[in-house]
Amino acid sequence: MVALRDINNPMMETIGRPLGYCQVKIVDDEGKIVEPGTKGVLLVKGDNVMKGYYKQPELTAQAVDKDGWFNTGDIAMQTYTGELVIKGRKKDTIVLKSGENVEPFPIEAKLSESPYISQAIVVGQDENSLGALIIPDIEAIRQAAKENERNGENRQLENNSKLLSMDFSRELILREFERLICAKNGFKNFERVNQFVFLEKLEHPQEEISAKGGLIRYKINQNYKHLIDAMFNREEKKQRKLTDIIQNLL
Repeated sequence: MVALRDINNPMMETIGRPLGYCQVKIVDDEGKIVEPGTKGVLLVKGDNVMKGYYKQPELTAQAVDKDGWFNTGDIAMQTYTGELVIKGRKKDTIVLKSGENVEPFPIEAKLSESPYISQAIVVGQDENSLGALIIPDIEAIRQAAKENERNGENRQLENNSKLLSMDFSRELILREFERLICAKNGFKNFERVNQFVFLEKLEHPQEEISAKGGLIRYKINQNYKHLIDAMFNREEKKQRKLTDIIQNLL
C-alpha cells in the first residue's frame, strides 16, 4: 500500500497522501521530478517495496533502480496539498475491474485482419469488459453496405459519418469481433471486445504514435477520453455513484 485517503477529509478522485513508511516522486520521461499538478510516472521507495524478482536480476533492474526507487508504471500527479491522483498506465497492459490482465496488442492485431478494420485500439482499464476505438476501412464498409442496400439508405452511403452511424455498419463490426476474438483463435472470454466507437483517423498521430510505430496509450486515453467515457457510460456511472454517496450520507 502506498497511499490512503483521510477518512475525515477525503479528497475525491485522489488516492490520498503517501503513507509514512514510504516516499514517492513523480518524474518525467527523463527522470526529472515534475511540479505538483503535472503528470508523470509514479516512483515509490520504502519498506513496502519488494527486494526484486526471484533470481531475475535483469528484470529487477528494470523495475527497481540502484537507489531503491520502484517504477509503478502508473501515470500520476500530485496535488498542491500532497494527494496523489492516478491518471492511467504507462505500460500497455490493461487491468479489468475483475483483476484480469489483458495485453491489447494480440487483440488489436487480430481485429486488424478484418477487411473492414484499418486499425483497432483496445481500451478498458478498470472496466468490466474491453472496448475499442475502431478506425474503419470506410470503402470496404461502403461496398458491403451497397451489396446489402436497403430502401431509403442509398443517400447515406456516400456520406462517411452517416455511413458509420448506420445500424448495418455497427452490426458488421460486431460480427467481426465475434468471428475474430473467440476461443477458436486462442482468446479467453475476458479478452472479448463488447463495445466500440468509430474513429475516422488518429487526430494527433505525432503525439499518439511512438518513434517505433507503437501506440502511446496514455496519450490515446487522454486525447479520446470523451469517446471512451461515452463508450463505457462513465459520466452516467459517476453521477449514479455520487447520488448513492449523498443518499448514504443522508
